[in-house]
Amino acid sequence: MRNIANFRGTAAVAVLCAASMASGADSVHLSYSFVEPSATVNEPVYLRVILENGLDDDVTVDLGIDFHSRFHATLSRPDGRTDTVPERNRPVLLAGVPGRIHLEAHGRAERRLLLNRWFSFDVPGRYFLDLELTGIPKTGSGIAAPLESRADLVMDVCSRDPDRLSASCARIERQALSASDVGVGLEAADALGFTADPVAVPYIDRLMGEKPILESRLINGLQRIADSTAVDVLISRLNSPSEDSRDLARFALNVILIQTRDPQLSNRIKGALQ
Repeated sequence: MRNIANFRGTAAVAVLCAASMASGADSVHLSYSFVEPSATVNEPVYLRVILENGLDDDVTVDLGIDFHSRFHATLSRPDGRTDTVPERNRPVLLAGVPGRIHLEAHGRAERRLLLNRWFSFDVPGRYFLDLELTGIPKTGSGIAAPLESRADLVMDVCSRDPDRLSASCARIERQALSASDVGVGLEAADALGFTADPVAVPYIDRLMGEKPILESRLINGLQRIADSTAVDVLISRLNSPSEDSRDLARFALNVILIQTRDPQLSNRIKGALQ
């Protein structure tokens, strides 16, 4: 892992550098690039993953649950901390969409990874990401296929911008509301739920009312934000006619209660849970 470079200035343009590998004619090749050319603190960060099959046979590539869980990733942060996934104390994806992708001979497919599932981009500066798919593609006949999947990427994250965060949340909310496919809606809910910033709270609250199927993931987002506005929304869910909603909100409040160091917030939660 390389040393972290100093972040200088407040330029809003992210520096994106991916290790480029020529697409292998006799292998399955993965390439990566950031979806957006810039990011600010707490904003969703997407990575585009392009899969190309250079074989004369079809292959199946398994990216894991929700197309995320088969990657090994290490992030060097501007504050000197290094985070790694998988890691024992990181959230585990217990349920989700199977991430198997079928590629015809010389076929191509594309997916997006929400990096906020793994990491927090909560301080401005330069982030170094090492990424590799750990799953092994299989050909149609069940033979392991050669794989090129490793990448090194660099991204500069700029200072928190509430207006930009609000615009991002509004865009994600519209995507979730207009989604006719459940998978698309869940992806949008994840993006909003992993926007670990108080700006996201009213958007999460509205979306839970409009799309109850997304509620569990959105409540997890409120649990991550864990400020007074998020707690107020969770407390309001304790009066929901849905027992599942009440149970999810109660669980999230108990987690916040354990983690918070704010005595006023703690007392507010205790009073609501009595």
